[in-house]
Amino acid sequence: MDYVRYAIALGPIGLYWVLIGYLYQRPHPMLINAAQDTLLFGLGVVGLMVVGPMQLFFPNAAYSLLGGWTWFFLLCLYAFVVLFISLNRGPQWTLYGSNAEGLRGILNRVLEEQNIAHSWEDSILVVPELGIRAIVEPANVTDRAAQLTRCGRSQDIVGWYRLEKLVTEKLQSAPSNRGGMTWIVMGIGMILGSLAMFWLEIDKIMLAWEQL
Repeated sequence: MDYVRYAIALGPIGLYWVLIGYLYQRPHPMLINAAQDTLLFGLGVVGLMVVGPMQLFFPNAAYSLLGGWTWFFLLCLYAFVVLFISLNRGPQWTLYGSNAEGLRGILNRVLEEQNIAHSWEDSILVVPELGIRAIVEPANVTDRAAQLTRCGRSQDIVGWYRLEKLVTEKLQSAPSNRGGMTWIVMGIGMILGSLAMFWLEIDKIMLAWEQL
């Protein structure tokens, strides 16, 4: 077994699950936009990319000239690709620590306090002044996260940013909908991280044994 490859693949995934669990366990709901969500996911799968596509299409000619720096440039290329995808994502929010009804209530309070005209079409929010038309829906089956996703291509990015800032400020005083399931998420992440560290130690022991 190649323990190092398994550790590289599972380590970032474990970190990703721990971070997601942390977002659920905060005392107040946490809002992240589509770009931040993409960056977080890109961090989680970087290990799989290293032991998968990067190793499969590894540039041996570049390695003969640059040596170990080849991996550095490959990781930089991966980071630029993830950053490019995140910057080109459409407007979307994920709210951790609140369900769809909670997100809808927060949006109503913010828009009413700011005297911004808005209307609802079932679960679709329409804010003409900000150029926003989006749908509120659950983000997962646990009902402890919600999403606000754009409906249609005609969206005002500045309006989304303005509303995001107002909602983020309002969330500082809103209670979080925490539960036992989130500890399971963090537990899975810790198990994967511990397993990755264990495999690295096994690999060190095997190398030391071979040198005897």
